[in-house]
Amino acid sequence: MFINILLLLNTFIHGADIWIEPSWVSTNLAQPSPHSHYEAQIFAAKGEEESFQVHILADKNDLNNVSISFDKLPEKFPNPSIYQILPIQGVPLPQGGMDRSRIFLDILRPFQPLSILKGQKAVFWITFKIPREIKTGNYKTELQINVEEKKLKRIPVSIEVFDFEIPQTPSLNAISFLDWQTLLQTNPQSSSTDDFWKNFFNFIYDKRLNPSLGSYQQNLNTNTLPIPEGLWKNYVHHIKGYNSQNFIDITPLLLPPGPLETVRTPSQNEENMINDIRNINNITMGTIFFIPKDAGQHDALRRYLNSLSEQIPFFVVRILCGLPLPQYNFYTDIWALPFSSFSPGLMERLTKGLSIADENTLPIKSVSSSTTGFIPGSYPPILCSPWQAIDACLYTGWLSFPAEKEGKKEWLEVQLKDKIIGEKITIIWGPTQIPQSIDVLTSRDSIHFLSSSVNWKHVAGTLFEPAISYGTFKYNPDFSAIRFEFPRIKKGEFVYIQEIRLNSNEENKEPRMAPVITPWLWLNPEQYPSLRYDTAPIESRIIPWICWSYGFRGIILTPLLSWGNIISRPQNMETFLFQPQDTLQMTTLLYPAKDSYLHSIRLERLRDGLEDFEYLLLLFQKAQSQKLKNEECYNYLTIQLEKFVPWNIVQDDFAEELMMKRVSMGYELSDRESPYKTSKKEASLKKEKGETINISPKVQKNFSIRQKGKE
Repeated sequence: MFINILLLLNTFIHGADIWIEPSWVSTNLAQPSPHSHYEAQIFAAKGEEESFQVHILADKNDLNNVSISFDKLPEKFPNPSIYQILPIQGVPLPQGGMDRSRIFLDILRPFQPLSILKGQKAVFWITFKIPREIKTGNYKTELQINVEEKKLKRIPVSIEVFDFEIPQTPSLNAISFLDWQTLLQTNPQSSSTDDFWKNFFNFIYDKRLNPSLGSYQQNLNTNTLPIPEGLWKNYVHHIKGYNSQNFIDITPLLLPPGPLETVRTPSQNEENMINDIRNINNITMGTIFFIPKDAGQHDALRRYLNSLSEQIPFFVVRILCGLPLPQYNFYTDIWALPFSSFSPGLMERLTKGLSIADENTLPIKSVSSSTTGFIPGSYPPILCSPWQAIDACLYTGWLSFPAEKEGKKEWLEVQLKDKIIGEKITIIWGPTQIPQSIDVLTSRDSIHFLSSSVNWKHVAGTLFEPAISYGTFKYNPDFSAIRFEFPRIKKGEFVYIQEIRLNSNEENKEPRMAPVITPWLWLNPEQYPSLRYDTAPIESRIIPWICWSYGFRGIILTPLLSWGNIISRPQNMETFLFQPQDTLQMTTLLYPAKDSYLHSIRLERLRDGLEDFEYLLLLFQKAQSQKLKNEECYNYLTIQLEKFVPWNIVQDDFAEELMMKRVSMGYELSDRESPYKTSKKEASLKKEKGETINISPKVQKNFSIRQKGKE
């Protein structure tokens, strides 16, 4: 008791405010958040890493020679990793240059004693790695903060170890491209040693990432990448010995010199390397290509992808990254899609082996709506423009914003290129949607609309099947535009339509068969979700949650290193300021440093999300074989697409509720009752306080309507 009084007095004399924040809270805080504490609490499984933040504000006096250490560390626990979080100043401007008015704390530098001047604040990142052999239970330790070698504050740390283990091999493949050329340039001496690469691959695999030695957005007219033999050797050797990955990208071994026309014949050394890889247990070899923006290169890429399946004497998985263009439907095994291209209909067609394009699809002229929360390819407006719209494809969708007030009327208007005679309407609702009242209006001149009489038959949905509304026009009007109005929307509700079909004949329709394709998620710098450092703090962590909820089986990430033209090795990290030149460089997960590299907050949070994915998978496996103790956990496994739309993740209670779910799953997997009860509401699309989101309606042109008799 006396010691605690002395510590409080010491803290007051030195004038320091010290508090703890969870790892998922923003690091850019001027004062404690609603989630802050004055003690740290960690919930983690065996083999998992978990972190928290320490904020120190020198509000009255300078704090000199500040140091951090741990006292009474539990037996078998390794020393926690302690980092100081360094800032990145500014974001690139479209016209060039930097906007230096914004500062983001993201760079993690191993802790060194420092001084904090009066009025300044320092933030630290503490990571515990839970040993796999540790016993289940609650462990206590203390974090001690010293100033001028005197104790300033002791922070209790409680570690709850769950009774299960995170698998060493990640269940969700997350592939990120390693810009090894830049590492060679910035660290010419270190990167020439085997120890450098062994430590590097150890570090990356500990973060549950799978590095690729290929090139991000590979040019289709390129020379063979001269990957150093020693780098390949360390790369393959580590996969064999570490047992941490089940996929390896061998694209550089198969690329021809010059234009991309056919698979080149590997050299003897490369053939030996491929045979060495094939002998690794449970390893899959694959290639990764990106759909070119130049339409003139599509034929060359299709020929090459076809040659991979015909000329290679062993099976190579083809991964294609890009928009779901119908012309690639038969040339890939895995399709890594932008999140903006998602729709339940597209995912179903890929996984069931059905063509993603309908022969009787009629392209439309335009689509407008009252509000547009998320139409594939349209959120936010900088992601996709109308010129990127793909006609003649089945997949489409419309999700309105939550209604701002009771009785608000939402509407969707479709302008057709040609006039048609209305016979039937089929509306396939989005997941979790209940069929709603619909008013149909048609127009002959595409300007003036009149009400049309439609008889409706609604079929309720199930957990795995969407609700469907079948409509029949009473008087068969001819029209060139049709408008759907939803007049009875309650406050906070939204409209989610997956597909609209006109005059379709379901009885006679035979779907075209296509290869079964596994859907992955492809991250783009400008698109949601993104690894940019200026996004919401929780965004990096929820990427694997999005994969679980939306059915993506893997992730193609932006590169680990995105330093671009930063090739000079910094001589002094204290004076070096990383300055990104574009949005891709804002996604870098590693930063240049003297003779090495520093990692980022976003890499830590992405790793946390990949570990969360293991919780979900283990819970799913348990639910299949036995009854769950915590019945709420069943809800975590259901399809809840609306929870992860962009405007929902920034709500105040979203991250907290998600972390409570994670802890509840941990207790369930340990066969214990959870002390936390999460909210039972379906989605936090709108805070109950009545706050609204004002974003202007947008127009989307890749909305397709199927019409009978059109080939």
